[in-house]
Amino acid sequence: MGQGQEVHARRIISNLMAEGGWLLLQNCHLGLNYMDELLDTITTSEPIHPTFRCWITTEVHPKFPINLLQVNQPDACSSNLLALVLVRTLYMQSSVL
Repeated sequence: MGQGQEVHARRIISNLMAEGGWLLLQNCHLGLNYMDELLDTITTSEPIHPTFRCWITTEVHPKFPINLLQVNQPDACSSNLLALVLVRTLYMQSSVL
């Protein structure tokens, strides 16, 4: 994310929310403003295709919207599992530094 990638992310997310599919947003700490928009999009859009999944990677950042990790759509991956994957990823990144 960052450097104008939000434009592409909006288009792809809109398509996948309607048609289904998975996407991975990487380096979300570089697009914090868009993360707030993404949270609003995911929580207010109806209907969302049952196979839509959005995976997120980020570095630890105090302004990252933690509520984004708690979004749980019906039949989606557990928000606890997603949070665990993220925490594990962040732990591995910080231990490398």
